[in-house]
Amino acid sequence: SDLVYYLEHPQKYFQISSHNLKEQIDFKIASIGREDELKNLSQIYQQVQRSQFKAVLIKGFSGIGKSKLVESFFEKSIHQKENIFSFKCSNATKNSPYFPFNSIFKKYFQNLNLKDAEALKSKFHPDLKYLSLIFPFIKDLYTKFEIDKNRKKEYTQQKLFLIITKLISYMGQAKTPFVFFIDDIQWIDEDSIELLS
Repeated sequence: SDLVYYLEHPQKYFQISSHNLKEQIDFKIASIGREDELKNLSQIYQQVQRSQFKAVLIKGFSGIGKSKLVESFFEKSIHQKENIFSFKCSNATKNSPYFPFNSIFKKYFQNLNLKDAEALKSKFHPDLKYLSLIFPFIKDLYTKFEIDKNRKKEYTQQKLFLIITKLISYMGQAKTPFVFFIDDIQWIDEDSIELLS
């Protein structure tokens, strides 16, 4: 390092950082002083592993370390990272209906193998037709759907919420539980707020 080099050659001039071993430095900052919170999250996750649905709200002032706490929990407690579905809300997405769920469901659908994808299609058809109106990526994953114009009026927001609830319940039947994490929820769109409530 620069310090070691300077102590060994105090009379020499050298370019700062030329002797530092940057690749050996880990800049990840651990979540410090959050042992109780991490323990609580781990206990809740153990309940989820026993097929119990749980919702957790982590709140606090900006910059207090909420996101870092969740990252530390993921790192320590969840070994199958593909079962973590996260989305970070922002000012740019707050006017896009159901944007967090679009991102989360898109990852889930894309991770399905062919057999599971066909099983989901069989179970939720024709509900997937309606979801494809809200989540356009579904049209790319399956054969394009045609919505009967005479039945469009049947597809109310209440029915949409019911279908999404059924889909989340279906996802929860997997051997390994899924974790949904929506970060910076203060920027979430109004439609998603109604769905969550």
